[in-house]
Amino acid sequence: MKTFDAKQTSWEGLWFHPETNGYISATFNLSKLKQFKGTVRMYVRKNKFYNSGENGRPNYVFCIKDSDSETFSEVEVIDDRRTGEWIWTERLEMATIYEGYECSKCGWTNGYKKTRYCPDCGAMMINGGE
Repeated sequence: MKTFDAKQTSWEGLWFHPETNGYISATFNLSKLKQFKGTVRMYVRKNKFYNSGENGRPNYVFCIKDSDSETFSEVEVIDDRRTGEWIWTERLEMATIYEGYECSKCGWTNGYKKTRYCPDCGAMMINGGE
């Protein structure tokens, strides 16, 4: 039986819904799964970016991997390249305090505004709203 060269899918979200006591995954393309030959395993881990459901982040993340490959190596879970987040920053320069929201992707400071998109790099902000 031929394997899929010990490859895996990308990590996708898995959300818990207490009202139904169940989980719902992100959608994924079944044609990608047809590339696997033989058997696969599903790996699930806690999402280290989960913050009590804030910004719609999933409770867990999962990937599908060839079952004959070694156990998955430590994988750093990162945010999607197309999204960013406004991060509150404060810094002191000489006798002046600068504060405001900063884009997590490019470092652009946006004052007290949490816009939907970063004006500098164009990333969609997961906690933007104006």
